[in-house]
Amino acid sequence: MLSATDVNSFQFALDHITAWCNDWQLQTAVNKCSILNIGRTTTSDDLQIDGNVLPMVSTVKDLDSNLSSTSHVMSVVFTANQRVSFFMDHSV
Repeated sequence: MLSATDVNSFQFALDHITAWCNDWQLQTAVNKCSILNIGRTTTSDDLQIDGNVLPMVSTVKDLDSNLSSTSHVMSVVFTANQRVSFFMDHSV
């Protein structure tokens, strides 16, 4: 578990990144942000960007919490197989 100091430091960094984005009129895609705990050190604290609590996830598009890309690769292969099947079924 992260210490309260670590969590506060991380939240401080997120706040400064958000302020920088606002200063430069850049929008933050908060809906694309999440927390992925990696390794033994985890946090259950609510971290926020612009007042929005970031959801905890066990995987992201390319990685899971073990830093494995297996689920992403399987998803890409599944999609490729669907498309190949579609073209084979609709070929002349």
